[in-house]
Amino acid sequence: MLEYAIKYYGLKEIDGKKSNEDLLKLIQTELQWVDDDSVIAWCAIYGTIIFRQMGLGYLIPDKPYAARSWIDLKYSDEVEVIWERGDDLSEISKKAKAGDIVIFWRGSINGWKGHFAWYVNEYHFDRSKIRVLGGNQDNAVNIRAYSKNRVLIILRIKNANNI
Repeated sequence: MLEYAIKYYGLKEIDGKKSNEDLLKLIQTELQWVDDDSVIAWCAIYGTIIFRQMGLGYLIPDKPYAARSWIDLKYSDEVEVIWERGDDLSEISKKAKAGDIVIFWRGSINGWKGHFAWYVNEYHFDRSKIRVLGGNQDNAVNIRAYSKNRVLIILRIKNANNI
């Protein structure tokens, strides 16, 4: 999955009302009405686009632009739950593989906001964090470290390596 997602690495918003045309076109493939890339949380939109490009559109949840809705993939026979909130945090780096889907909480652990990204590796400078590739990370597609404490679930598409 990373090989599909990484091709947008470096794509970022432009501050203010002037949007990055390439990013705006990407967002508009899903949400045609968006006319400013800086007014929408687009991490899950980016995930949706990558799923479609991989031919995995049939796995996209009902509300794909809300990052936490991707947690529902755990009910699919084609998806394996690698780690779930409540499991031992130290198991994340032992079980997760590059390309696994990571859903984080954002704002409040019990709130509706979240963040969608792909697992890259454990952050070697601080073992309490993992590095993920995602969209809308500091307003760009990049690799960034996040605290393991914010992870809600890690999922693996069982046949993703065959795509």
